[in-house]
This record gives sequence, structure tokens and C-alpha cells, in this order.
Amino acid sequence: VLRQQAAVNGRIAFDLRSKSEVLASDAGWIALVSTCLALLAGMALIALVFFVRMRDRTFLYYAAYLLAYALVQVIQTGYAGSPLGWAWLADSPREWGRAAVVVTIVMSVLFLVRFAEIARVLPSALRWLRGYAALVAVLGGLGFLPWTGAALGAVGLANPLILLGGPLLLVVAAVAWRRGSRYAGFFLVGWTPLLLLTVAGSLQLYGLWPGWYGLTEAALVAAAFEAMVLSAGLADRAASMARQRDEAIQQATRDGLTGALNRRALEERLDTLLQVRGRGEPVSLLFADLDGFKRFNDDAGHVKG
Repeated sequence: VLRQQAAVNGRIAFDLRSKSEVLASDAGWIALVSTCLALLAGMALIALVFFVRMRDRTFLYYAAYLLAYALVQVIQTGYAGSPLGWAWLADSPREWGRAAVVVTIVMSVLFLVRFAEIARVLPSALRWLRGYAALVAVLGGLGFLPWTGAALGAVGLANPLILLGGPLLLVVAAVAWRRGSRYAGFFLVGWTPLLLLTVAGSLQLYGLWPGWYGLTEAALVAAAFEAMVLSAGLADRAASMARQRDEAIQQATRDGLTGALNRRALEERLDTLLQVRGRGEPVSLLFADLDGFKRFNDDAGHVKG
């Protein structure tokens, strides 16, 4: 059995087993990975639908993150080669993996900034988060340059950046949550296991936990858990945005004192009624007048009137 751990980083482990054990293990492994990847893809699709309907980039960033992370896992687990048989991906794991990792990190930072409302609750952290995302993007681009020195330098800094970025995102989310960002709490609950496992996987390259080869599968399960938690948070955000929209419509069309339609809303309603009448359907309109109401307003005040 060849177990490929972190194909992006090139770690490989070997194990000898009987054929029956291999078949049973592979069946369970394929079921686990397929379920987790399907969950990530499904949540990404839902996020894209929300983005199209609500035009909120938070959902777009989240969908891009999920799809990029799913690609990372397809490469790292070896799923691209078997059972998918995607030779174009399996034959160039480092190039595709490096690009997917960069997109994953950048999209996760952009998502955190908007989802946790960092600009409102913790504006001082914006510079650090944007700087980190920009650095990752620049180094990711350098990794594709034909110059050997630049490419090797960019690759060598990839894991230190992951080790730096994980704690940075968690600390920012924790502080934002303490300062009143409800959605930063969703981020902490969902993302903490995945970030810790991602950092642990990077630390393996420096000799820590050399005998543990289950980090990739554990990270994939953590990603599925994170997708469910953050999707619940995004659903809550969508519901909140819908309530705010309804309140804005109410304020724009109703009188704040009486709750009656204002002039603009009344004219729109009358236009609608005239269209109904034009189709031959009956329409009734009632006028009511109170005698001496101006005198009542003058004596008792407009609020009571």
C-alpha cells in the first residue's frame, strides 16, 4: 500500500498489507473522502446560489474557498489519480496544489474580513489580514516563475506562512467575537479544528509527529465539519439580511407614526389597482373625512391627531 501524505509537499509513506485488507481499507477510504468532498461541493454550490440571489461577496469568497480547498484535498489524498483518473491533475500535483493553496488562503482571509465584519469591530486588524493575503498571493505567483531562485524561495516560505496564518486568523476571529461580532463565533467554532490540523500538517515537515499519516483524512473531515458550521452561519446571515431588507422597505413605504402608507407607496398601490380595474375586475375605493379635524390637530397636537 502506498499512502501519499501531503502530495503538495511530497511526503510519502509505505505499508505492507494483505490484498483483502487493502480492498476493505480502500473502500472505506473512498467512501469517507467522497462524502466529505461531496459535502464541500454542495455547500459551495449553495453559497454560489446565495451570492447570485443576494449579491453579497461573502458568499462568493466562501464558495471559492471551499472549491479551492476541495481541490487541495483531491490532490493531497491521491483522489485525483484514483478513483477519479484525472491525469491532468494527478501528473502535476505541485503546480495545481500550490495554486489551490494560495486561493484557499486568500479567500479564507477575504471571507473572514466580510463575514466577521472586521472593518466594523476590529479595523486595526484589516492591515494585518490584507498584508498577509497579499504576501501569500505574491509568493504564490513567484512560485510559478521560471527563475529557479524565486520559485524555490516562494516554495520554501509556503509552510512558514501557513504556520503564521493559522494563529493569525484565529486570534483575529477571537478578538472580533469578544467585541461583538456574532459571526466571528461561527468562524471560531467551525474553523479552529481545520486550522489546527493544517498547522499540524505543516509542522510534520519539520519532524513533528513523523509516524502520524492520518492528518490529511482528519483535515478533510474537519473541513466538512467547518463547511456545515459556517454554512449555518451564512444562512443566519442571509436571514438577517432579509429582515433588514424588510425593515428598510417598511420604513420607506410606511408612515412612522401611524403605519399608514406614505404618498409614494399609496400612489404605487393605486396604480396596481387601476391595472386590476383595466382587466375588468371590480375595484372599490373608500374616502373618509373627519369634520373639524384640523381644529383637533391644532388643539391636541399632531401626535394625538
